[in-house]
Amino acid sequence: MREVAEQNRHKLLHGVAAGTIATILMTALLVAAPAFAGQRLPDVAARVLAALQARPLLVMAAFLVHFAYGALAGALFAAGARRINVAAGLFFGLALWGVAVTIYAPLMGLGFIASHQPALAALVLPAHLLYGGALGALAPRGEIVQPIEDSLPAFPLTLADA
Repeated sequence: MREVAEQNRHKLLHGVAAGTIATILMTALLVAAPAFAGQRLPDVAARVLAALQARPLLVMAAFLVHFAYGALAGALFAAGARRINVAAGLFFGLALWGVAVTIYAPLMGLGFIASHQPALAALVLPAHLLYGGALGALAPRGEIVQPIEDSLPAFPLTLADA
């Protein structure tokens, strides 16, 4: 039973690591996205630094929550997915995007499905798909198994076992 618990713990920690790596990739895409749209990278970096200088605790707390959420989602994916592969990860990323645009966006004042900033909703979709694809590729394979205690008395099954 202890061995099963150790295997489950290892899978969850591996899921946390996979979620953290996937969050790093997703965040890199979100940071680089303005450059893809034609903005110069030094201008983007200057805006990030300005935000960091204006409210350093808020920016650091936002990044901490972002990475903790990504790590937790990785653990939940490792624990809850029946099959762990890239396709399952993409579906999971799509589901997380759905949560982001229907729950978090309205809470942050962006409107339902980011209706006040539709370009933002379109930008975070590929980012969440990248997160899910990376998670599906990196997460541990196998199931989280619940240990079953053997309540039957031990007895030999055959005469040869006696």
